[in-house]
Amino acid sequence: MSDFIFDARQIIELSDGELLSGALEVGVTAAEVDSRRCGSDFLFCCLNGEKTRGSLFVEPAIENGASIVLVDRDFAVQDHDLFNKVKEKVTIIAVDNPLEVLQLLAKVHISNFPNLIRVGITGSSGKTTTRELVALAFSSKFKVFSSSGNFNSDIGLPLMALRIRESDEVAVLEMGIDREGEMALLADIFNPQIGIITNIGMAHLGKFGSSDVIAREKSDIFKFFDEKSIGFLGEDEKYFQKITAGRAGSFKTFGLSSLAQFEITNKDSIFGPTISVGQESFNFPLVGDHNLKNLAAALVVCREFGIADADILRACSEVSLPSHRNNFIKGKVTVFEDCYNANPESMMACVGFFENVDWAGRKIAVFGSMKELGAASESYHSDFGLALKDSEIDEVFFFGEEMLAAYDSLRGSEFQNRAYWCESFEDLVDLVKEIIEDGDLILLKGSRSMELERLTDYLL
Repeated sequence: MSDFIFDARQIIELSDGELLSGALEVGVTAAEVDSRRCGSDFLFCCLNGEKTRGSLFVEPAIENGASIVLVDRDFAVQDHDLFNKVKEKVTIIAVDNPLEVLQLLAKVHISNFPNLIRVGITGSSGKTTTRELVALAFSSKFKVFSSSGNFNSDIGLPLMALRIRESDEVAVLEMGIDREGEMALLADIFNPQIGIITNIGMAHLGKFGSSDVIAREKSDIFKFFDEKSIGFLGEDEKYFQKITAGRAGSFKTFGLSSLAQFEITNKDSIFGPTISVGQESFNFPLVGDHNLKNLAAALVVCREFGIADADILRACSEVSLPSHRNNFIKGKVTVFEDCYNANPESMMACVGFFENVDWAGRKIAVFGSMKELGAASESYHSDFGLALKDSEIDEVFFFGEEMLAAYDSLRGSEFQNRAYWCESFEDLVDLVKEIIEDGDLILLKGSRSMELERLTDYLL
């Protein structure tokens, strides 16, 4: 039996495409937009970016194994020399819009698996952690496919969806948005029957303008729900009624109360809490109440499918997150990296954990700017600084232009004597190295573009 998900003939029929070279019988097993990630029998989809054209990478895609290349209709004319050079090596299909065809192929592919349990996860923060926990919990009973990395956009989600196979019983895909209308598009492609919104916060506020708009857009994860679909939202979600109004299906909540029947100890340990159910105890290696809420989401969802609590907790105790998330690195000082992303909610959740964590030495925090907050950026950074005024953290470093507002908000307070602001990374390195001592616990928290993990090598 062929492992091909589509052949050239099917792609042409679905897309009203034109065969420029090669054979109709050639097939593909997956799709890619990055030539470096192409493998044997891949579809390489040529997308144009702000600074380059995808067609310029056709040759390396072929070298890496691509068997079909999807191009704009003007490829043979605009890239005439390249076309003549590669046309004998690969099947080339020209279409009006390669991205729209990629999305259509993903939608058709998903529709081939009517019995697949489709779980979509979105939210302003906690998406990736919740995705990992939900996938682990389901894997205790089902064969699970889960998206990886940050493949959650109108490009990334189709690429992940095309890797789902008939043997998969559950698919857990992360669904992220940075513009209006994108969630509806993702929901149309994947059509989740289980939808999880971790929270509605300030992430990407600059692109959406208000949390009301963010809530409206996120709610489109439920757009194609039917009466059998189930949506899950946080028990303290203030937009619950707005999000669920007029949607088909049923809706349930999750949160710390979902864990009330368990005995939870060592909550302030850097190794994470211990959770006991019956005669068994499990170490949950992620720290802070915010991660317990993510665990609660996995627990509440998977109970719907008959998975026992002990099996869920056992599976989730094996969670391992991508780099720079919830990562403790031990040396003469101990570094806690949580710098994959940041917004006002996740920053305060991290502060709450850091203040309470059981640690014999000093606690030092390095906070990088929160990006994509738009016109409200200065206000949110200022509020964040004020929230630290009564903190027991020993030293705080604010890094980045936006964080000046946080530092300025502390002027005249006693805490300012323990606070520093650096605009350049070089100054930050010099100042932190001057202050730290053996035995310190150092938190790194900031938006991805601040690349705070660069500090780790200097600290260790």
